Amino acid sequence: MAFNYFDRLPHVPTVGNPTNPAAGSVLPLDSAYSYGSVGDCLALGFLAAWDTTLSKVHFWIDAVTIDSNGVVIELREQGAASDQSVGALVANGSMTYDPGGAAGWHTATFPTPPILAIGSAYYVCLGNIGSSPTSNYPSLTKTNGMKYNPDGTDGFFCVNITTDGWQTATRTKNMAPCIVAEFANGEAVGTPYSNRGDSSGAGTRGLLLKFNRPVAISGVRWASPDALVTKVEVFQEGQLPTDTPLRSVTLGTRLTEYGLCRFERLTLTANVAYRIVLTVGAGTALPQYSEIEGNPAALVRACGYGGGQWYFTEKDGGAWSDDIDKFPLMDVLIDGFPNGFSPIEPFVRI
Repeated sequence: MAFNYFDRLPHVPTVGNPTNPAAGSVLPLDSAYSYGSVGDCLALGFLAAWDTTLSKVHFWIDAVTIDSNGVVIELREQGAASDQSVGALVANGSMTYDPGGAAGWHTATFPTPPILAIGSAYYVCLGNIGSSPTSNYPSLTKTNGMKYNPDGTDGFFCVNITTDGWQTATRTKNMAPCIVAEFANGEAVGTPYSNRGDSSGAGTRGLLLKFNRPVAISGVRWASPDALVTKVEVFQEGQLPTDTPLRSVTLGTRLTEYGLCRFERLTLTANVAYRIVLTVGAGTALPQYSEIEGNPAALVRACGYGGGQWYFTEKDGGAWSDDIDKFPLMDVLIDGFPNGFSPIEPFVRI
């Protein structure tokens, strides 16, 4: 049977995130917020996938100036003017939260959870209504720099900000604020990644992942091209770095220019961890990573890649050292779905 390589690249499905990150940024809520009038506000936009209620909002405060004593959290509908406009307040969709002087993760619980309608668009908005907001305010992580949607076609799970109470708004479509919305049905949307970083030094490091169904893979991509990436290897859970890998490819110059490696099709066993690692020389930052800070609630962490079960791994002498708080900016090329299940059937929680 003939193998048409061009039918598979670049259109093969991928899972993960190999994009080259930008600099992260924070938004100081250092002005009094009033909807339709004045003030800075940061929002997470999302489409409701269930008929349920919004029970909690988790958010990361990067820093607090003096003492922030009045963050208002609102659930608002999408406005009629455009998909970028923030509209009417949902019934029971407003509460005030006092983070005090503490940076880190905060969780606010609605006294009466507002009701969502499946298929509708909403914004979770955070502003400052405390006393002396110009001197007592939190700074929220607007973006950690990781690009979630490089082509910018998806307007949701992205950064939405205003400086005038939502009279006007600015959207960064390919990045997300560090806000997680938790629903009464146990689901959540948002991102737990509040920081990013660069790897350093020569070594062997990359992505630890697992699927809950058998999945065949045939390649891996990483965030940026670098000739110092010389080899790609795949190891199964239980194997040491000194063991013979399941796949090993020594890279040529042309391949490393594209941050891509293809290898022979490999079927991954369900619920077994695999390590896909790059051998890199000194002087490269690869793989860059996004980071979960502050040990958030389990449901917040589950909003990470692979339901929070995909993370950074590195060779440490004759063993592996894993860091569950970091996600290396890599993805894998899906080459097939064994045992006859449909590609559209969920096979990994992301």
